[in-house]
Amino acid sequence: MQSKSPEAIQGVILAGGQSRRMGTDKALLDWQGKTLLAAKVAQLSAVLQSSVFVSGSYSGFECIADEAKSLGPLAGIKSTVKTLECEACVFIPVDMPLLSDGVIEHLLSLYETNKQSYYCHSSIFPLVLEVNQATIQCIDEVLARPEAKQRSIKALLTLINAQAVQFSEAFTNTLVNTNTPEQWQMIKHISGEQP
Repeated sequence: MQSKSPEAIQGVILAGGQSRRMGTDKALLDWQGKTLLAAKVAQLSAVLQSSVFVSGSYSGFECIADEAKSLGPLAGIKSTVKTLECEACVFIPVDMPLLSDGVIEHLLSLYETNKQSYYCHSSIFPLVLEVNQATIQCIDEVLARPEAKQRSIKALLTLINAQAVQFSEAFTNTLVNTNTPEQWQMIKHISGEQP
């Protein structure tokens, strides 16, 4: 049996979306003096104490492009788990600027205690996804479904019996996505940044 390598758990920022509702690329929004993508990469890298990959295509980052375009974040997850050699991936979306390190750390702690997939009950992300052939087969099965609404990450999590994790309100308040200019201004206001 091989000993566990430092790369057993890989971090991935999901940044392959088209940002239609925002009207501009969310990954490139300014957040605390850097792009939102750079901030999320730095956060996850610090928590994992390792390099982090980006699902998307951005200069200056270790990127993994989607094999299939226009199939949403699940397609990005598929490309990532097929590319990386690891036992699990931690996925966070680029558009969750307030995300607490404590949420990620708690999910990782659960994974270390009992190796299976875990996600946040209220928002799906962050997501710790166990990477194995069975998971990849389940992703393929979900992506092959005829209707777009059936090809969701939630459908995958149900299929693989991933565990939903409840968090206290203080942590849940950090699990806010920003999809529109109005939401972005609200988040900047909450964080104390100038809109």
